[in-house]
Amino acid sequence: MAERREQEKPLAPAIPANSKLSPFPPVFISHRRHRCLKCCGCSTSLLLILAVTTLILMLTIFHVKHPLLEIISVKIDGLNSLSNNNNPTLVADISIKNPNAV
Repeated sequence: MAERREQEKPLAPAIPANSKLSPFPPVFISHRRHRCLKCCGCSTSLLLILAVTTLILMLTIFHVKHPLLEIISVKIDGLNSLSNNNNPTLVADISIKNPNAV
């Protein structure tokens, strides 16, 4: 025996798009959506311009260089006696130059 199925109706939206029950007229919703898209587009383009500008500046002008370290002299003081109470001190003369400083 063949079973017969009744065709089911799809669920209808609660408020139709062109209904008079909507608090805002369709023209207002269209203008509002257009204004929102314009604002989001401007914000996105501004952030994109700032990101590209920052990337260009970081790769060209603000290129970070390593400091130059030079050891001029090293000596050990307090190592002249053979007693157990030695307190040797390491004295180093170091020169550091920063090539990033203008």
